[in-house]
Amino acid sequence: MRSLEIALYHELPAYRRYVVSVILRSSAEPKSSRVCRSEIYRVKRTIYDTLVQRTAALETLLNDTPDSTFDSVNPLCKDVARLIDLLDDVLEQEYSTQHRRLRQVTNYFAPGGHGPACDFCGADIFLSSFQCDSCSLGDGSRDPICLCPTCVIEGRMCKCRSMEPVQGGSFRDLLRSRNNAMYKLRDAREAGFYEEEPEVLSDQ
Repeated sequence: MRSLEIALYHELPAYRRYVVSVILRSSAEPKSSRVCRSEIYRVKRTIYDTLVQRTAALETLLNDTPDSTFDSVNPLCKDVARLIDLLDDVLEQEYSTQHRRLRQVTNYFAPGGHGPACDFCGADIFLSSFQCDSCSLGDGSRDPICLCPTCVIEGRMCKCRSMEPVQGGSFRDLLRSRNNAMYKLRDAREAGFYEEEPEVLSDQ
């Protein structure tokens, strides 16, 4: 858990690279603290996948392992709780009040799937991004320009400046997985394996 925490809060920001592209307009100066390569570890996706995996393991201990003990279940509960905290920070970054109305592109969360990389900073796209189907990278491909929300907030845009907010999956599905983990913690608490009161979030 500690390695994921370090990766999310300290290492991931360093992977946002600064490049020069003829299709992007930016006055940002390169910063020496950034490494000049794309993100390769998909930290946000790893947090999500690990939470789903640990939640399933906790459910097995609670439902299918009659001889489960406090010492075997409580550490897993703490892992799940910490992963929920990390995912909450990710979901806060990805959340839009209009998430129900946003166009959904290819489902990044299908088996074996994942999001693209931001065409400017190289960050892995977890769920939300801005796309332009009209502009191209100038490399012969017809893939849409894709920018992460952070780059757009910092003023970066495609050439025609008509990028559309999109999502590569359902925010409600991600929140459902998050809340499912909370329900399992609640079950563990009722069984005497966990002390804290879990909080379930609304998708409003």
